[in-house]
Amino acid sequence: SNGIIRFSEPFNTYLSVPQTGNQWGPAQGYGIWTDTIRTLRLSGDPQLNASGPYFLQNQSARWNLMGNPFPAAMCWDSVQRTNAENAVWVWKKDSLIVGAGVWAAYINGTGANGASGVLAPMQGFMVRAGVSGLSSVSFPASARQPGLSSTFARSGTSPQIRVGLEQQTPHFVEETIIRLSSNAGGGFDACCDAGYLADESTVSPSLSSLDPTGYAYSIQSLPDPGTLACAIPLRTYLGQSGNQLLRFGLDAWPSGLPVFLEDRVLQQITTIVDGHPYSFNSTGASDSLRFLIHLNSVTTRTPEVDLSQTLAFFSEGQLHIRGLQSVKIVELRDVNGRLIHQFSPVSEVDYHTTLPIREGIYLLTLHGQHGVAVRKLANTH
Repeated sequence: SNGIIRFSEPFNTYLSVPQTGNQWGPAQGYGIWTDTIRTLRLSGDPQLNASGPYFLQNQSARWNLMGNPFPAAMCWDSVQRTNAENAVWVWKKDSLIVGAGVWAAYINGTGANGASGVLAPMQGFMVRAGVSGLSSVSFPASARQPGLSSTFARSGTSPQIRVGLEQQTPHFVEETIIRLSSNAGGGFDACCDAGYLADESTVSPSLSSLDPTGYAYSIQSLPDPGTLACAIPLRTYLGQSGNQLLRFGLDAWPSGLPVFLEDRVLQQITTIVDGHPYSFNSTGASDSLRFLIHLNSVTTRTPEVDLSQTLAFFSEGQLHIRGLQSVKIVELRDVNGRLIHQFSPVSEVDYHTTLPIREGIYLLTLHGQHGVAVRKLANTH
């Protein structure tokens, strides 16, 4: 099938439009859906001067499809935004899977999936309005970048971890980024974070990082963790079974801040090394929080922790843990990876607390001086 589509923010979906006779205003975004090579002919006056402001909608999920109004490349960092998120998302179609692709996200000099802050002439892109109030985008003439046309040039010099999920058959790669920023806070910040935007395919894989509230990121900014432990869940969706890869890149990463990958299925810890992939098997389509990335200032670490003296169990709605002498941090999460309870033992040998949680299986992560151990606990009240 072939057609022209636009995006409706109030309905949070794509809508088809007639292929002839359309009047497209400046900065209005559209897409082309085709199963063969086609030629699209447009006519009109080129936009050479400043354009806008253009008001965004926020009735639904706040995604607005816009377009570069200039017949020249445009620098996103020079675009003026009012009550709109700083990030921009560009569609990147490089998969043979029908309807599958990635939204390449860019914010403040960092790009995921190869994005940069340069938008090609007439390039369509997604921008997200603020939660409430009026949101707008304006394009000053100074945003034009004559002579530049590359949309997917990698950029970014801030310390960051690039994680790529690579499905082997059919081949598909998606990337998420965790970076350090002095401007980052404890949760999502529209000034320095880029949320995750999924494609329209149910069989293509997807990868995002999560914060403790479950918010999904394409680019997640964290303050410098210093000497404190920090665990970031990775949400992975795989449409096919078989051997898969996680690929890692450590760009400008501090040498004194080692990074570890926790595989909850295999219950093992692996040191993340720049350029060294992690291979794992999946069985059928799965949407999981199998992996955690740990940031910690500990310089040496072993895969397993001897916590034979530590006993943990639920009893009548209370969590009991005994033998905490070698434990530095305790985390309790549900099977979806959401943080339920966390504390750092100081002098406690025994610990108990009442938690308002349902019956079910929970994951208890014990961070020791020389590693991490994960245990499954059943709460039966």
